[in-house]
Amino acid sequence: MVPARALGRMLDGSPAWTGSLFRISTGGNMVDPSTPYKPLDPGRIDTQNRVELQYWSRELHCTVAELTDAVKKVGDHVTSVREHLAAHH
Repeated sequence: MVPARALGRMLDGSPAWTGSLFRISTGGNMVDPSTPYKPLDPGRIDTQNRVELQYWSRELHCTVAELTDAVKKVGDHVTSVREHLAAHH
């Protein structure tokens, strides 16, 4: 017998993908809107993660463009980025 996931189906029988997006079985919703977002590494800014960029731009009171520019100039450490933004605002 072939496992359900090998056939491109979730254990509940639904397709494992929709269009080009793959679903991950987490036992519920993939994102729980009632849980506030926290970055995996609170000392660094992951510029490859759109949600994290939005989080840090809110936390540091800047735009995503200002944030990514600051990371390019001083690196991804939150303290360095915070200091850079404070000096240039």
